[in-house]
Amino acid sequence: MADQVIDWTEVTIIPSDERLVEESSSQSNSGMIKRKLVHRIQGACIPYIFPILDGIDPKESDTIVASINRRVENFLPIKAAFLGVGVDGHTASLFSGDKELFSTYEPFLLMKRTLESFCRVSISGGVLINTPRLIFLVSGESKKNIMQMIMSDSKEAQKFPVMKLIKRAQGEVTVLCDKAAAPV
Repeated sequence: MADQVIDWTEVTIIPSDERLVEESSSQSNSGMIKRKLVHRIQGACIPYIFPILDGIDPKESDTIVASINRRVENFLPIKAAFLGVGVDGHTASLFSGDKELFSTYEPFLLMKRTLESFCRVSISGGVLINTPRLIFLVSGESKKNIMQMIMSDSKEAQKFPVMKLIKRAQGEVTVLCDKAAAPV
């Protein structure tokens, strides 16, 4: 996308699954978006990257989420969401077993996984189901099994947050897979 001649000045990118780490960390999606996309765009026609941390220490997770929810109102409703799919069926830091996946009224929420040393900020399922266009970008052989379950609409797949989102989506849903992740 960075190599295309596109005027990005009217585009705002809001990371929907951000780990609360310094932007220089390899775990930061905001940092990755800047390195892999924005820094490769030629000229001054770059998109606006919504600042998740906005100068707040990554350890101040509650303050960060409150700040995001105040600042993001001017960018809602979202017109399209580009999302990934985890090998466990999660998307946008919406993980199985979380009761707030689709019931919160806040646009963003805080997620904490027991095996991770950091918190994550996720866009809520409620915002995503009302987004006119959901595009899932899925790559890698490790995603093949989950994609087979999702595309076959298996009973097991029904419990995955990505499947719940696909089933409840009010807009268009597109799933793009590379050859390695594509179901048979």
